[in-house]
Amino acid sequence: EECSRVWKKLIKHEKAWPFMEPVDPVALNLPDYHTIITEPMDLSMVGRRLEEREYASADRFVREVELTFENAMRYNPDTNFVFKYASVVKAHFQHLCSQSALLSAVLGASMGGSKSDAAKSPAKAGGGKTGGPSAKPEVAKEEYVAAENETPRVIARKAGVDLEAVL
Repeated sequence: EECSRVWKKLIKHEKAWPFMEPVDPVALNLPDYHTIITEPMDLSMVGRRLEEREYASADRFVREVELTFENAMRYNPDTNFVFKYASVVKAHFQHLCSQSALLSAVLGASMGGSKSDAAKSPAKAGGGKTGGPSAKPEVAKEEYVAAENETPRVIARKAGVDLEAVL
């Protein structure tokens, strides 16, 4: 299946490792995590759902992979490496989807329509492993959809991600 192919490539990205397991708020001393993140998601859960054929549509697969990165970007301040990695790996995911007729159509529809609640809501102030999420005003950003032949580096640049700062 196309979703499995994309997922397998996505998890091989060198910066995908923080998203491979569920966040453990106790071990990471993040007491406000479940207050801020009401729908946790990680790439191992997506993988289990793929294996168990729980995705009736590619829409849900795309939504849950993107939710993984949206949660990371919502909880962590933009100066935190997890936020930066989420930006890079999300751009890589969009690039992988752009190479699939099925997933590029789903991704285009999800970006053209409404964003998830995680992307709409500004982060809440609070504690956490690295000082917690920063209180940021909501800023409308136009999301970038990658062309089929673009590299992750080009995608990140066009999406407004400073790879030099992340790498």
